[in-house]
Amino acid sequence: MDADNLRTASLYINNQLLSRGLLRNGQTIDFARPHKSEEGLDVTMGKIMSVVNDLILRRDRDSQQRENLSQTIRALRADALRSTTDMERLATKNTELQRKVGIADAAERALKTQLRSAEQAVKGLKEDMARMKVLVGQTRAQCANEVRKKERIIEGMKKHVGEGGRARGSGKAVGVATINVIAGVGGDNGSGAGMGTEDEGYDLRMETNEFLTELARGLSDENESLGGLVRRTIETLRTVSGCEKEEEQEGGMVVQMEGSYEHLASEMEFKKWRSERKRS
Repeated sequence: MDADNLRTASLYINNQLLSRGLLRNGQTIDFARPHKSEEGLDVTMGKIMSVVNDLILRRDRDSQQRENLSQTIRALRADALRSTTDMERLATKNTELQRKVGIADAAERALKTQLRSAEQAVKGLKEDMARMKVLVGQTRAQCANEVRKKERIIEGMKKHVGEGGRARGSGKAVGVATINVIAGVGGDNGSGAGMGTEDEGYDLRMETNEFLTELARGLSDENESLGGLVRRTIETLRTVSGCEKEEEQEGGMVVQMEGSYEHLASEMEFKKWRSERKRS
């Protein structure tokens, strides 16, 4: 290489080193002719080695910085990937939560509709219960009145029949009260045959045994019919008022209901008291 090219190359290198701050105190180095420099060859070579050393150190620092930057970039990429994964998972969870919220809203609306229907049904049942209570009270009072009325009639009949039998056996005249029965079944053509039970002077002793037998049979049948009616009424009242039914005894024996009207009346009063106690 000729001398001009060497000087040009030396000037270019000095400018590059100067721009990068590698020349101390701004002193240039004569790379073209280091042996002819004013400072001498040794000083010039020392400057050159110093510049080369600075370049090596700077390269090492740059390499270390690049390595650090590379690690930082990899860590940032990993963080970005984790963040992206977390965002996707959160988005999926958000979608699932929105779907559950929609289902919950629909269930809430359905439950509100059912609640309104149940409230209406409860209102209707309360009205039916009030009407049923009134009906039960009326039926209970009517049955009690009928039972007392029939008891009085039956007691009167028993008294008349008993007194008539004793009068025939002893020959004594016993006065008998008036009863609402028309004589005529198996009657004679005597003095009592054409006389009504409501006529003045009527006496049960005037009737024949056949008439009294038919009368007793009719009263027994009526008593059984009335007893059945009262028992059915009591069963209905039990069902309506929620009272417990009679249980079977041990060994398969069934508890039989007493057929007397006194027992039926007392049982109805007891059921009424127990029902009122339950409601209170």
